[in-house]
Amino acid sequence: MGVVIPLIPLTLRDQGISTTTIGLIATTMSVSGALFAVPIGKLVDKFGSKVVLLTGLAIYGVCMLIFPFAKTIISYYIIRAIEGIGWAAIWVGTETIINLLSSPEDRIRNLGLYGVFTGLGIGVGPLLGMTGVERFGNYFPFIISFVISLLAMLMVLFFVENIKASYKKEKQVDSYLILGLIQLPLLAAFLYGVTETTVTSFLSLYLRELGLNSVETGTIITIFVLGGIAVPPLVGFFVKGLNKFIILLAAGLSLTACTLAFPWFKTSLLLNGGTLILGGSAGLLYVTALSIIGDRVDRSHMGTGNALFTSLYGIGSIVGPITGGVSYQYFGPRFIFYQIAAMAAVGLILILIIRLTSLIYRKVLDEKEAIGKGRES
Repeated sequence: MGVVIPLIPLTLRDQGISTTTIGLIATTMSVSGALFAVPIGKLVDKFGSKVVLLTGLAIYGVCMLIFPFAKTIISYYIIRAIEGIGWAAIWVGTETIINLLSSPEDRIRNLGLYGVFTGLGIGVGPLLGMTGVERFGNYFPFIISFVISLLAMLMVLFFVENIKASYKKEKQVDSYLILGLIQLPLLAAFLYGVTETTVTSFLSLYLRELGLNSVETGTIITIFVLGGIAVPPLVGFFVKGLNKFIILLAAGLSLTACTLAFPWFKTSLLLNGGTLILGGSAGLLYVTALSIIGDRVDRSHMGTGNALFTSLYGIGSIVGPITGGVSYQYFGPRFIFYQIAAMAAVGLILILIIRLTSLIYRKVLDEKEAIGKGRES
């Protein structure tokens, strides 16, 4: 995926497609993924993750192979829609395996490590892809992405077990408390989707406006991805006992501050540092939210729980490129960052409201329980 991240919007732009349409085409993948995520999650619950992973990788690889040969806007929409199905299958299948195999204490760490190994591939991709464009032409990144998909299929086929959930029901807590706890990670998934897809869709265009060349652009985008994969496992290792709500709150505050300041960064040092913080904040939102879902969702429905996370990420991925494209075209490049800051600020307020409501409700239940015990005694 990382190999073609900066090239797709540039390819579309070179065809004379507007930034608003680029955002809509990018959104098509997210719409498709969001629509198919829950059915895919149910398939994972029923049949296990291996066949879902293999199918997703095959779909994604074929889409990458044919993308550079598309010449019409409608063909771009179709390819990105099919690609979204493959993307959802890969994410839901992989994350379900990790949540099933991880204890609550180790989930952030393990999901962070997962982010390291998957993100390293995505992280070096933009630099590899843009360098390849300079040497071998625009088709090179797409061919490399197809080959990597084939290699990943072989690894899954021979080295990944078909992990299925245990169907033994665990003790359920009050339904309102479950809803409150699930709302937090789903909201974080939405914010992560907005940030990740807006940045990957428009950062290369923004950096071109600043006069940066292809290699410099690829390097900065790589730093964004590396920030997202380096910060979560470090948090998982060093703050293992910290309340996950506090981690979510800190990540949201960091995201808001960074996106407000980013348009004022002009030097290489500030651009690289700001991109690192931006990626780290988004990545921390992702793994912490997914970890909370793993803690709270019954094991027999873990695939569906992860699919809901993917769907909310997909909705954020739909909103981000659309609003980003409109903001870029009608208000200027810097507004792609301001719109992320605004959504993150609203998200922080909602997170606090949800958390306070859950705590108040829990206190009321505890008081009722205490009164009931007092009457019995």
